[in-house]
Amino acid sequence: MSTYPKEVSKGTKMNSILGLMVFFAFSSVLVVACGPTEVPFREKSYDEKLNIMGVKVFPELKKMFEEFDSKKYANFSCKTCHGEGHDKYKMPGKIVALDPNNIPKNDDKDARLAKYSKFMREKVQPKVAELLGMKAGPDGIGCFTCHAKK
Repeated sequence: MSTYPKEVSKGTKMNSILGLMVFFAFSSVLVVACGPTEVPFREKSYDEKLNIMGVKVFPELKKMFEEFDSKKYANFSCKTCHGEGHDKYKMPGKIVALDPNNIPKNDDKDARLAKYSKFMREKVQPKVAELLGMKAGPDGIGCFTCHAKK
């Protein structure tokens, strides 16, 4: 039982509630304005990377590759991008190596290479970059993120 008169006690409680509401509102604004302090993907632990790849990246890429070529990618797995020894998840993977001086282009004379180039550049690279919180392109997620150089 409070020793303060009802009016003071009621006002004090109301001020406390208002104070808490202002505090939480201000804290929310700071979090939104400053954003989360996200650790870059390359600096995450092995377990953190494995979780992100399994929960975010793998399901998206599996769907994309199966839509691209359902027959060829019916058994899409970690090995598809990481190659043999995929359990170590080292990149670039042990998949088709590319010649830096002769990288397939979207308008390549070889229709199959043009199709793959378009898919990789317009779909895969941007999606992986988005999922990992990186940018697509030579300074981010690019051809040699996954492919070794010949």
